[in-house]
Amino acid sequence: MRKTTSLLWNNLGKEENKQEQMKFWCCGPVSTLQLRPSTMKLFSCLMALLLFLLQAVPGLGLPKDTQHCLEYHGYCFHLKSCPKPFAAFGTCYRRRKTCCIDTTSNFHICQEEGGHCVPPEIRCLQEQVGLCPRRGWKCCTEV
Repeated sequence: MRKTTSLLWNNLGKEENKQEQMKFWCCGPVSTLQLRPSTMKLFSCLMALLLFLLQAVPGLGLPKDTQHCLEYHGYCFHLKSCPKPFAAFGTCYRRRKTCCIDTTSNFHICQEEGGHCVPPEIRCLQEQVGLCPRRGWKCCTEV
């Protein structure tokens, strides 16, 4: 009795296996992971193009204040104030985070160096090296 039962179960398993194999009989074996190299190259080029277009379309890239922060090698923190080796330098992510710049590097913030940030129209008597939160503004010790 046991022998016949085990044979029935073995045959039943084989029948199910055959049915599974016959599912894709019309189109051959289907493999989603084995793509030809030319197909992969085309796919990667399309993805690169898509990412480029997303950056080019206004509103789909990073917010302007975040881009400005990253241009000065800043970091966006969730905190309202920056940790010790950093100094606050504007905002990030539409004013939801604080842009912080590392003060131990070569980046000097204008106000901390005793200067004043002025728009480009104003002429400085003495200009100074320093970062200003607004793009195009310059750091002056004397206006």
